[in-house]
Amino acid sequence: MSQVYLHNGQLMWYRCMANTSVNLCARRWGKSYLVGLQIWTNVLEMPRSTGVFVASTFRQAHSRTLPAALQALDAFGVKRDIHYVIGHKPDPKLGFATPLFLPSDLKDCVWFANGTIMIIVSQEVVLSANSMTIHWLVADEAKGLNFDKLQAEILPAIGGSSRYYNDPTKYSHL
Repeated sequence: MSQVYLHNGQLMWYRCMANTSVNLCARRWGKSYLVGLQIWTNVLEMPRSTGVFVASTFRQAHSRTLPAALQALDAFGVKRDIHYVIGHKPDPKLGFATPLFLPSDLKDCVWFANGTIMIIVSQEVVLSANSMTIHWLVADEAKGLNFDKLQAEILPAIGGSSRYYNDPTKYSHL
């Protein structure tokens, strides 16, 4: 992993690593960089876990918020098609670990080398997290999310599995 440089505000946020965090910051402050750091921390600390990346729409996730988070991963030295793949199974030659819970449709899935997956969940789909076992979540651009829908449909799916992780809620960030 490359060296990561954080300004004082970002460093304070990272050191706190709160169970839930809401960042109200000006434009260009580096929130997407923190989202990338948050994703990478969850990936490293909970191998083979299932996380979700919550967005108001799939278009927003794929065109604006996820690319910014993945750009941050790139800055950390985490490269697409080497350390993670999007939308398909990794080439067996890469030796990726298998997730604890593997969805049958990988179209909206980011699969990391250690077996962690991050599923893109859109609030435009009713019950989008229904029947999922989620260990962690991130939500970028939360001001565009329907909080009532988030509480009713997605947050209840965060249960993790104490069989695999001592404290699965420790790594759930919003």
